[in-house]
Amino acid sequence: MSVKQGLLGVYTFAQQMIGDCQLGRYVEAHLVNPVPKYFRVVYCNDFLPRLPYDERNCFYKHFGVCLYYDSLYIEQKMEEKEGPNRNYFGMRHLMAEILNAAWELMRSLTMGYIYGPDYAEGWFSILARIAGVLVFPRMTAHSLTDYINSVRLGKERIIQASSS
Repeated sequence: MSVKQGLLGVYTFAQQMIGDCQLGRYVEAHLVNPVPKYFRVVYCNDFLPRLPYDERNCFYKHFGVCLYYDSLYIEQKMEEKEGPNRNYFGMRHLMAEILNAAWELMRSLTMGYIYGPDYAEGWFSILARIAGVLVFPRMTAHSLTDYINSVRLGKERIIQASSS
C-alpha cells in the first residue's frame, strides 16, 4: 500500500502558496478527487496564506479544500481556492484590518475569562497584538492561538435556502 492510499487526510494551517498549476493538478487528482483529503485552514485576515502575492500568472497557487474561519470562529468551506479577500493587500482593506486587529486584541484579553484558563493568552501574544494594532494590523491574525481556537471553538456555517 502506498502512502497516498493509506493517507486519511492532510490539514495545513496558514499555508502559503507553495506550488504552481502542475503541482496543484497533481494534488487535486490524488488528494482531493473523488474524496477530499487535503484541507487548508485559514484564519480571518492572516496575511501569510496570501503570500507570495502574484495575480498575473500561474506561478504560485493554492489547492485543496479551504476551511476559512472568520474572527468569530465560524467556518466556511470556500469554493474559491484562494480564499476570501484575495486582493486584500490594497489600501481599500486597511481600515477594516485595523478594526479587526483591535477586535483581536480585546478578545485576547477576555478569552481566559470567558472560556477558561486554557484559552488565556500569554503576555508575548498580547504584546504582538498591540504592536499589530499600532504598526502592522495584518500580523494580528497570524497567531497560533487563533488557529487552535478556530479548531476548538469553531462552528460550521450552515446556509439554508428559503422555501419561498
